[in-house]
Amino acid sequence: KYAFSQLVELYHPAPQFLPGIHDTAIVKKSAVIDETVTVMPYCVIDEYVHIKEGTVLYPYVYVGKNVQIGKNCEINPGVVIHENTIIGDNVTLRAHAVIGGQGFGFATDEKGHHTHIRQIGNVVLYDDVEVGACSTIDNSTMDSTIVGRGTKIDNLVHLGHNVKMGEDCFLCAQVGVAGSTTVGNNCVLAGQAGVTGHTTITDRVTLGGKTPIIFRFHHNRMKKPDNQKGSNTYQQSIKVNHVHICLRFKTGLSACNDKDTKKYVSSMINYFYPLIDNSIKQNKKRGILVAGNLFIISKIVFY
Repeated sequence: KYAFSQLVELYHPAPQFLPGIHDTAIVKKSAVIDETVTVMPYCVIDEYVHIKEGTVLYPYVYVGKNVQIGKNCEINPGVVIHENTIIGDNVTLRAHAVIGGQGFGFATDEKGHHTHIRQIGNVVLYDDVEVGACSTIDNSTMDSTIVGRGTKIDNLVHLGHNVKMGEDCFLCAQVGVAGSTTVGNNCVLAGQAGVTGHTTITDRVTLGGKTPIIFRFHHNRMKKPDNQKGSNTYQQSIKVNHVHICLRFKTGLSACNDKDTKKYVSSMINYFYPLIDNSIKQNKKRGILVAGNLFIISKIVFY
């Protein structure tokens, strides 16, 4: 693939643009824009913005107050970069990405009414980050929401406030990462994977498509979750190659009694155990491969 990418660059090089600021662009006087930057029609650049050499802003880009944008960045049409965002060198933001919007934080009173808590932090995108079309990264409550160097984010991905995303990760389409979650380096979150808030994922973890990281359990026996009493849902924590994996089952046997259901679930665990074990062994150099929705497995959680 790398060789192919070099051939593409050789025979179909990226378009080059003449530097300068289009007459229809609105640029505040306090903004510092390198003379090699290209600002296309109808861009709006607010106060105290700093844009370094070689960066291209396509039409209808908005850049908020105090934003810093590094060298050789590509900011595609309709992108919104909110105040105080810091963007490194060689960053690409695809069309209509929103960086630094208000995080989803609320205080709920005794009557159940919700009041928004204004988020006063920012977003930091390090060098070589790519953010896909219509993806959103919220600003933090106090400090910074961070995307590490070299991480690539697909279209329609959302990162909540205070998320810390590591280096060289892949986040595929429709991934959602809730607030205050930390993800390590070289991780892959496949399409529609979801991670609950205040969760930590270590380096080199792969989440298969639709895998939800939703809760943690610290027991080793099968039981019904408290909120599933009377249902046909069971869960069990197992340990495979020093990795704890929590399997959650919807058995489809609601008419069966408890004893029959537990026997059925136990047989399924015995079936999936060697599959998970083999998957971990095959991927031990890369990390742990966890695939969501494997047949009857509805949710997989590891910690």
